[in-house]
Amino acid sequence: MKNLLAIFGRSVALTVVVGAMAVACGGEDGSWSAKTMNVGADQNHAEQNHARKGNVNTREVLLMSLGASTSAGYTFDPTLLGIEAPPVYANNHHIDPLAALVAGETGSEVDVYNLAVPGSTTTDVLNEQLPSALEEIGRYRRGAVVTVEGGGNDLRAFQVAYIEYCLNPDPAAQYVCGTQLTATLTQVENNLRTIIAALQDAAPDATIILQTQYNSFYGVLPNGAPCVDPPLLAIADAALEGNPEDNGAPFLGLNPRIRTIAAEYGVKVADISGMLRIMPGEQYKDPSYFSNDCTHLAGTRGSVAYLGMPADEVGAGYKLLLDTFAFALAN
Repeated sequence: MKNLLAIFGRSVALTVVVGAMAVACGGEDGSWSAKTMNVGADQNHAEQNHARKGNVNTREVLLMSLGASTSAGYTFDPTLLGIEAPPVYANNHHIDPLAALVAGETGSEVDVYNLAVPGSTTTDVLNEQLPSALEEIGRYRRGAVVTVEGGGNDLRAFQVAYIEYCLNPDPAAQYVCGTQLTATLTQVENNLRTIIAALQDAAPDATIILQTQYNSFYGVLPNGAPCVDPPLLAIADAALEGNPEDNGAPFLGLNPRIRTIAAEYGVKVADISGMLRIMPGEQYKDPSYFSNDCTHLAGTRGSVAYLGMPADEVGAGYKLLLDTFAFALAN
């Protein structure tokens, strides 16, 4: 196994939503409407599914999201910094604007079901979110758009368990790091393949959009300090975009795997990582796209006074994420 630190001398997130039920209407002329039911996060899944089972859909088209906290709309989670306080949601979270785009594309009203649960791994999505998704998707005969976010929390679990091996230049430690990272990425890939295949079996005509993952370690902490040291930043880059053919990485990273899955299954990709990397000026390193919790995208929000964080009136991260979904939907 090649030495990761020698190869990358410098140094993790897919799409879903949480919260209470809400109704959102856009356009004064009623040109579209979307009924949003966010059924992840703090609610009990058994209760959620029981409450929704047998409901008669009131719209013709479904927008459904599976995933974790990005799909749920988190823009700042203070618990990641060791602070016990509620998460902050992005006011420009991408799911409702995406529903408006789907309504415009189809000319139909849209039901939105957000099954995303913050902290979910792809195994959680497979075992806990997919069954509800398969039950729901069959009730919409006119069409469905399904967004799938996953892999970031799998990599976070790997980081907790093995990062000390990855930062150790000893060849034996590097071998453990590389083999365990490859095993994690292979498990994510297998889970995503199973999820996509099941969705396609249940709804062959559904539009499925996979989201790539961004390297939020390029963000900064509330005090302006870098999120991580350069070696960890390099490992995160490799885990996300490593490709033996393109950049000499000793393993295939998460995002190349996601792009390959999309091509093989004929689904779309909301490629936020690719978009950031092709933009001039190494935009993927620009901290303005990332939250001060070093995990999520920057979204529009009020100030976080207890940390001295001013309001974010731009929300560059979620703005770009919506752009990537809009591009995927239109192509």
